[in-house]
Amino acid sequence: RSLTQPLVCRFFLLGRAGIEAGCIAFAPATKLRKPTLIAAMLDNTIRNYDLDSLTCVETLKSHGHAKPVTSISFSTAGNLMLTSSRDCAVLWRNNGSAAGRWSKVRTLSHPTAHIAQASFVPNSNALLVAFSDDSLLLWRWEGRDVKALSAKPYNLAIPKADLWSSVYISSIAVS
Repeated sequence: RSLTQPLVCRFFLLGRAGIEAGCIAFAPATKLRKPTLIAAMLDNTIRNYDLDSLTCVETLKSHGHAKPVTSISFSTAGNLMLTSSRDCAVLWRNNGSAAGRWSKVRTLSHPTAHIAQASFVPNSNALLVAFSDDSLLLWRWEGRDVKALSAKPYNLAIPKADLWSSVYISSIAVS
């Protein structure tokens, strides 16, 4: 940019929505799609914003989350998105269009525990979900069939002592 061109704040479009965003993430560019901004709004919608036109190009409403979305993660290739809330994690697939339309593939949950966070494992066909009961589930899929997820449970031994009586998994980092 030259000094004579005005700077444009691309985040003002979230304020224009009139609804608070609980979390945001940039959807990475792919061969067919430019990067977009994904915003999980507190009205329980997930919005896809075009960064060039500064407009909402897609609103995902019937997605399965009963609680507000707290994290958004993308696969290494950028064609899959994972949104998570306390009640479930939802796996999305991008249809490959330039507009970046997303469709729900599958909902993942735990019968007795809340989700703390969910994330893709980089450079793999797996995603990791941390639950409030100190358990982790690693879901894997083979090839391009994301619907055929299989889960492998992992239990963490978190020390319980007077100081740590209220400690639980609140976030995960995967590398």
